[in-house]
Amino acid sequence: MSSDSGRGDPSCGDTDGTFVRVSRLLIIVAVATLVAAACSAEDGSGVSTESAPITASTPPSTPPSSPNPTTTTSMPATTTTTAATTTTTGGPSTSTTVPQYSWDTLVLPPFLLAGDGLVSRVADGGVEVLTGVDGTAARAFATSTGVVLVDEIIELDFPQVHQYLVHGDGGTDWMLPDDPGHLLDLVEIGGIPHIVYVAGDESPDAGLFFLRDLLSGADVGLGTAYESEYGVYAASVGGRLIAISAVADLTEVILFHGTDGEPVERPSPTDDLAYHSPPFVGPAELSPDGSLLAYIEQPDPSPESPGLATGDTTLIILEMETGAEDLRLPIGEVDGIEALDYDGRWVAVTATIDESSVPILVDTGSPALEIIRLGDLRGVASLA
Repeated sequence: MSSDSGRGDPSCGDTDGTFVRVSRLLIIVAVATLVAAACSAEDGSGVSTESAPITASTPPSTPPSSPNPTTTTSMPATTTTTAATTTTTGGPSTSTTVPQYSWDTLVLPPFLLAGDGLVSRVADGGVEVLTGVDGTAARAFATSTGVVLVDEIIELDFPQVHQYLVHGDGGTDWMLPDDPGHLLDLVEIGGIPHIVYVAGDESPDAGLFFLRDLLSGADVGLGTAYESEYGVYAASVGGRLIAISAVADLTEVILFHGTDGEPVERPSPTDDLAYHSPPFVGPAELSPDGSLLAYIEQPDPSPESPGLATGDTTLIILEMETGAEDLRLPIGEVDGIEALDYDGRWVAVTATIDESSVPILVDTGSPALEIIRLGDLRGVASLA
């Protein structure tokens, strides 16, 4: 990132940029109530009770400036109509409530949900509880072979203690960190599983974050994760590129490194945005090949309204080679954004709504634009 950019440099900035929108898509808001796994009967609502409950997760401790600015509004529970406009066509989207037993009539990607005490896989119209945890399952990730790695937070004291739980493939022998902190991503590079993680407080490298080869245990340093008024809260690997989302003083930065650890110049949505002004930009996630970047614009306070966050919550997809906007879509009124995942077609957004973690799925490969609610699913979502 160039040293004279605006939000790309925590000490600079106040130009702004505008973009156009060029795609239509299917957005699916997953919200379906699940009951205990031991139950096999159906209740009068027509929603199957064979699945275990998915509850709201407890977010991990945040860096010095919170990555989740809030508003005072929440997403309505009833069927609504929203609008999205593109440079080609535009029109209303219609939300539809779909009971759990008919999920298999929809084309949905499999995804993981990490909630209090549980990690579950949602696929083929049902929910399978994969594992329970002793503390809080902050985030879960899966490899292409189905092995799941969970960032588990044990709240024994402050700071919180993190440990990683591996589920599936009993033969997996990964070289996990001795003192793990936040788990930011799990990805395969050249067929080898890697993680991006922050070293824990008991590590001599506390405050730094790394890309680790899980087979050899070799770490590549990516720089400082936490320091005074600066904190990395999300990272994503795509191709040979790593996108890093951080807060810095009263602004945000999205910057890039190569998988060799060296900084890389790429167009960033924080390059030309004004300091200490809406929107809050992030988190950001790369497509698997690194050619596209999905990120969220969120409401944020300004010097003129220091106690009031203003602006819309919007999903944006950026072309990494040119910096051109491929898509811009309002995702509705939410209280904040906890996490984002992107596989090049589907985007999984985890929003905070009424103090619950609610997954929102967006199909960027569909010509339609329809919001479909799936009951009351709760948890932090990651595409499986």
